[in-house]
Amino acid sequence: MWTPEQMYAEWLGVSILVMTVSLLFYHMTKVSSIEMNYKIAGIFAVTLIIISGILNIAAIITYWDRVSYTLSISHEHTKKNNENAYRIMYLIIGIIYTSVQCGISYVIIKGAIQK
Repeated sequence: MWTPEQMYAEWLGVSILVMTVSLLFYHMTKVSSIEMNYKIAGIFAVTLIIISGILNIAAIITYWDRVSYTLSISHEHTKKNNENAYRIMYLIIGIIYTSVQCGISYVIIKGAIQK
């Protein structure tokens, strides 16, 4: 049996893993563990972060749809109020996480352009 929160958490985990790999890769190029031009490394890292962000947005949309469907068929008023509060909380967390990803991408791009 799946739950919308479980599926959202799993996709968020994948998104975090992809972002972590991108930052690790970029860091390895900065400390010269891997010989690569900073701009190319920045492009690779930002591309992975964008993929991570897309996964996060897709997870949020899917979660929102699944919980909306669950709420539409539920007849328990208390359950609807609780689930709606959780749905909004997860949406806000997802938006904050995606915003942080955009900020990190901006810093990487800015640093790659300046070098």
